[in-house]
Amino acid sequence: MLPEAESVEKRGETVQVRVTVNSVNVMRLPELNKEFLARLDMETEEDLRLQVRNMLQRQLQFDQRQSTRKQMQVKITESASWDLPEELVRKQVENAMRREILEMQQAGFTTQEIRTREAGLRQKSISSTRQALKEHFVLDKIATKEGIESTPPDIDSEIYMMALQRGENPRRVRARLQKSGMIENLEAQIRERKAVDFILKSAVYEDVPMPAAQEDDVESISLAICGQQAVAAADEGDADEE
Repeated sequence: MLPEAESVEKRGETVQVRVTVNSVNVMRLPELNKEFLARLDMETEEDLRLQVRNMLQRQLQFDQRQSTRKQMQVKITESASWDLPEELVRKQVENAMRREILEMQQAGFTTQEIRTREAGLRQKSISSTRQALKEHFVLDKIATKEGIESTPPDIDSEIYMMALQRGENPRRVRARLQKSGMIENLEAQIRERKAVDFILKSAVYEDVPMPAAQEDDVESISLAICGQQAVAAADEGDADEE
């Protein structure tokens, strides 16, 4: 069934898909030596361990923030019952995917991890985009009212962290974002995040057990049913394969 097909007339239809497996790749762990550390701009194994620890902490914070945002999203949009034009929703689906991928890149997820999550994200992209659009309008109104904006130092800081997580030069990361048009997504993301932070200052939190992590065993491909083009998670060639 295609409940979230991009084409409205194809939603609800049953389709058959034939897939041809052309190759099977296996991830190969690199040897932890001086050459590998140099590739990551690290001097010692302890530097690498510290960086990995920081990356895992950022990923945990990312998941916590996403959980908190979902709960907040329900609260701030529960009274937003207006309908959205299908054309607006369709245009924002890819934009929303890019922003989600951008957040995962900032949190230090690898290309493989992003592609794995991308498959699940795309399955629910249209319905979640409708909700996200309503959330965007509410957060935009709050940001405007409170004078919240993204500043050049904010953008520089985000780009630096993305470059650090991926072991790249910040200039290269900025150039790629500008070329792909995602620099505007980054600016909007920072502004909305500040608006979320403004709201969460008044939130009351309760600690609950973290659910056990589930290992994903799927990965998205470049083309989806109904001709929808998948968003590239990141540059190819980040992982060694054999």
